[in-house]
Amino acid sequence: MLSKLREYLARNKKILLSALVVLVLAIAVGIIASIRAVNGEFERVARVDMEFAGAKIFFLSILLLALCYALFLIAGINSKTVFIAIIPYFFLGYLIGKYSTCLIARYEFWGTLNLLFCYLPFFIVTFALFVVATVNVLTACKSECTETGLKPCVASTLKIFGINVLASLVFFLIIGSFFGVIEISLF
Repeated sequence: MLSKLREYLARNKKILLSALVVLVLAIAVGIIASIRAVNGEFERVARVDMEFAGAKIFFLSILLLALCYALFLIAGINSKTVFIAIIPYFFLGYLIGKYSTCLIARYEFWGTLNLLFCYLPFFIVTFALFVVATVNVLTACKSECTETGLKPCVASTLKIFGINVLASLVFFLIIGSFFGVIEISLF
């Protein structure tokens, strides 16, 4: 199992490194944007004033994930649209930076718990599934796209999307039900 993972990572090193670079840059952009949005002065929120909305976050994540996976499929259409695959990574990194900053600076202890048990695990799983989807679509684009279009990778991309939705369900509805998922707002 470990040897197969190493082989997979070695074969797709360029995609993984590119995704990590874009993700890290976007995290920095998200942090800076969050701090600038409130001029560096986050209002502290008491637990009684926090808004908990695990179901709302779950459905919002499904909508955003559907958009991201659609972008992966569009990126696989041909070699001229491959650059579109960067957009979901940038968006994910931006959200990680924004939510991390806001949860820690504004919601303090409860925000840090939300970050560690709901948001961050979801973002990590999503990043891993994004890499798998990107490899799947771009590999199909290189080898099969000229003959059959994207039909072979649409089904597997939908399966990956389903796994991502399941991860969202687990982190935002099931785990989040124990202590509540904080609905993020900067202001």
